[in-house]
Amino acid sequence: MIEKAELQSGWTFSCNDTGRPDLSGSIPAAVPGCVHLDLLANRLIVDPYIDVNEISNDWIGRTEWTYRCSFEAAADEGKVHELVFDGLDTIATIRLNGKEVARTFNQHRTYRFDVSALLKAGVNELTVTFHSAYAYGAEMEEHYGYRPNNYPGPGNLMRKMACNFGWDWGPTLVTAGIWKPVRLESWDRAQLFETRVSATLAGGDGLVKVHAKLARHGASGACRIVAEIAGVSHTVEIAQDAAEASFDIRVSSPRLWWPHHLGAQPLYPLKIELRDGESDDLPIAIPRRSVFVLSGLILRRTQTAQPSPLSSTRCRFSSAARTGFPTIASPPV
Repeated sequence: MIEKAELQSGWTFSCNDTGRPDLSGSIPAAVPGCVHLDLLANRLIVDPYIDVNEISNDWIGRTEWTYRCSFEAAADEGKVHELVFDGLDTIATIRLNGKEVARTFNQHRTYRFDVSALLKAGVNELTVTFHSAYAYGAEMEEHYGYRPNNYPGPGNLMRKMACNFGWDWGPTLVTAGIWKPVRLESWDRAQLFETRVSATLAGGDGLVKVHAKLARHGASGACRIVAEIAGVSHTVEIAQDAAEASFDIRVSSPRLWWPHHLGAQPLYPLKIELRDGESDDLPIAIPRRSVFVLSGLILRRTQTAQPSPLSSTRCRFSSAARTGFPTIASPPV
């Protein structure tokens, strides 16, 4: 089973710029959030959207910040313990109990780190230091050379939202912070590590191809994957030593998805679950969030809010113009 401990309370942050001693202490922070919102909530800056305050707040994006929180955990050696960050903005160094866990450079993805060796029973201290995006951009320009850019700033040299560095409709506010939820996940036996899904048309039928990878720990034993779409269920037995499985599900005569004004846009939920090899009512773990690009469209699989063996994908079967190829996508979530 998988256990989750949300780490969204008790956070503080501080400025690592020695030239600003008034900001060196522990300041209350909100997670998810960003440094601009935290400074504003603590009345330490003026509203950057008023007048030309974005100019007086420009120093924020050029400064290093550290976020901290303490949490209690039970260091169960029989389980895998992972820190999961749904979103970090952007150039960050993560430490647990004073030991470096990882460094990140991409705002647009989820990060998952095995901290089983660093987690201790009782109180643990987690810190995330956000380095200046400007400083990182300067390093990248020195390494790669100059690259043309529509706006001043290094937004074209890193995986960070480009509008931070200015746009014709908004100010230049180079943010930093834990902008999506963070949690500690503990699991044993097995879980779905990754799933890749594609859809094609095979004659008049829809063909859904699923490739799943498993993460295992300890004596997980045999298990099975159960997938269901459009009333069609498919079960795959996974041997004790197997780490992945691929299978197809054929959907008879699916309704096609059409662009706006050209027809309907029917959706087909796809449910995938991993189950114990001996019991149909004992879920092992749940799939992780993933984002895949297929045929130029986005397929997004989202995790359910509460621990559950299910994670759904909404699929669109579509005949692409002039190609006859189907596409698969989902509405924003």
